[in-house]
Amino acid sequence: MMRFNLACSLIGAALLVPLTPGQPTLAQPALREQYPSETLLPSYLRDRMLRRVASRRDSAAMTLLMQPLAAKAGASTVEVLLAGQRVALGTVVTANGYLVSKASELKGDGELRVRLGDDRILPATRVDERRSVDLALLKVDVQGLNPIQWSQPEPAVGSFLFSVGRQGDPVGIGVVGVASREVRDDGMLGVMLRTDNDGARVISVVPGSGADDAGIDVGDVITKVDGVAMTTQKQVTGELRALYPGDSVDLTLRRDGRDGEFNVSAEIRELSSFSESQDDTRVNGPRNNRLTGFKLALQHDTVLGPDQCGGPVIDTNGNVIGINIARAGRVCSYAIPSVAIKPIVDDMLSSLGEDGR
Repeated sequence: MMRFNLACSLIGAALLVPLTPGQPTLAQPALREQYPSETLLPSYLRDRMLRRVASRRDSAAMTLLMQPLAAKAGASTVEVLLAGQRVALGTVVTANGYLVSKASELKGDGELRVRLGDDRILPATRVDERRSVDLALLKVDVQGLNPIQWSQPEPAVGSFLFSVGRQGDPVGIGVVGVASREVRDDGMLGVMLRTDNDGARVISVVPGSGADDAGIDVGDVITKVDGVAMTTQKQVTGELRALYPGDSVDLTLRRDGRDGEFNVSAEIRELSSFSESQDDTRVNGPRNNRLTGFKLALQHDTVLGPDQCGGPVIDTNGNVIGINIARAGRVCSYAIPSVAIKPIVDDMLSSLGEDGR
């Protein structure tokens, strides 16, 4: 393992050094003197890796290097299925069938199931949730799973991270860009309001917002939010601010010229999505519905799919340093660090009378 880690570090360093004439490579004497040959990979494989890695860090060679490190965490990784489709990854936290995943991706119609490392597909029940970090606790009726082993130290900015899939399949390679911090909630319904006639009257609607798509018009009066009566703009705003991007809210409206009140369901969306064109979406690729609103998150530049969140992230020593929680942009992903996850998981298990074993 020590030899592997050293080789991995050397190849990682090569990413930052252009292979131009006159500069030493691992096969040249300058580095051979610093690192004896017995600690390195065979020269033919090493040179082949260097040529590939110099232009692409997630090449087949780097993926091959990553696999032994990812094997242990991969044994604690599952796929979460909704209506037969993978919507997220999950991370096993107890041997008796508890796991955590990305909560906001588990909404919708259809049976919630989990695909284990041995390819069994079992029903799963959502038993708890922590909205501050978008984590859901799921329960599968199974014994003998491999719980994840958390590592508390956070990797430094500039360190490599490996995202892990089921059975240890490498999901992607990235670099820590920003140390753990709060990522503030950037969601909104997309309306401006004023207090008017025992409710909150809509005075403007943002095009492309959840309110716009729900059919809310200028002049409508919001009288209830999720069934609770509202009499002022301040009350409505307070209820909406408690929601996160990706959440849906039921609104009761009164409209001039229409008899009685009626209900609509509207989605809270990320502010950045309002101005995003189809070309932007095509370039950036799909993102999670909830991109922000995390009490503590580490930023890295791994390119993930929305359905690849919820699985573990490891450092170059194979330590599990957190869980991927959102793909926020083309090269911007967030992970909840282990130091934040462990007490949350312990609290959820404790509330269920479980001790985490």
